[in-house]
Amino acid sequence: EWTGILVSNHASADDMMSAEYAKAEQLFSEQKYSEALSVFRQLAGYKESNEYIDKCIVLIRQNAQRGDVITFGKYEQNWGTNGKEDIEWVVLDNSNNELLLISKDYLDFRPYHSSKTNITWENSSIRKWLNSEFYDAAFDQEEKSIILLSHNINDDNKTFGTDGGNATDDYVFFLSVDEANKYV
Repeated sequence: EWTGILVSNHASADDMMSAEYAKAEQLFSEQKYSEALSVFRQLAGYKESNEYIDKCIVLIRQNAQRGDVITFGKYEQNWGTNGKEDIEWVVLDNSNNELLLISKDYLDFRPYHSSKTNITWENSSIRKWLNSEFYDAAFDQEEKSIILLSHNINDDNKTFGTDGGNATDDYVFFLSVDEANKYV
């Protein structure tokens, strides 16, 4: 007669979550707040993950410097081959813990407008898409809660003699010519 113990070489779900939690805490202690935030978000509701999420957001805002790369949101960036990827953003400015970010890579390929016509930012197809479909696809409710609505003055483009149109309020927007010259 043989007596034995069945041993599983597969970690339990709790063991895996515990390991991920320890990894996130390590990233946090190394001041890699953006990376820690990404892991804690996957663990939302586990132990003190939600508190860490809040701390990471505050610390990212406080410590981000021009040129830093942070991850925020997820979006399919390689045309449907493997699901949504983390979006990497370059910090252009940190003023009073309000970050101005630009995506590190192209996120999608869209025309400025659906037809060839003189059109301002206010009425462009790309503005509508950025602030609806893209915004909804890329950011969860928690992320949306910290994205500020920006009031954009759309100055005329003196180089090309085009009308800037009316001011707009946007969550996601393209840099103005002046902003691009200043930051990029």
